[in-house]
Amino acid sequence: MARVVNESDDEEVEDKGKYGEPVKFDPNFHGPIKNRSCTDVICCLLFAVFVGGWIALGVLAILSGDPNTLILPTDSWGNICGNEASSTVKNKPVLFFFDMSSCAALGPAVLLAGCPTPQVCVEKCPEESWSYLTDTTDKSLLICKYHINPLVDPR
Repeated sequence: MARVVNESDDEEVEDKGKYGEPVKFDPNFHGPIKNRSCTDVICCLLFAVFVGGWIALGVLAILSGDPNTLILPTDSWGNICGNEASSTVKNKPVLFFFDMSSCAALGPAVLLAGCPTPQVCVEKCPEESWSYLTDTTDKSLLICKYHINPLVDPR
């Protein structure tokens, strides 16, 4: 009787040379160590406490937080632009920076320190560039802090 040779036989021969002689089945073998136990119980408990802490923090954030403070722009006084509850910024969804170059001068530190220039909420972005050095006769185009009315303030 002729023996049929297939690819799996070739692989067994290669594996035998590479990994040694395969162990034969022993019905009395019950594992590598008789008295096995968990070795990282403390780490598992610390991990469970860590995950539980993050879940508690998430629940607290959902119950008492306001995601709009992260998503929507906020002016220098903490008003959320376009917020319906505030009469000051109700119809002003866009944030305007008075001097963007002072923000750029800080570089990456602006992420931690914030931008030092005043920021106000406006109805729409200005369509013209303006500098304090330029004289303007149309004071209604000026963007000012909330408590300053450019039409009546002599400054």
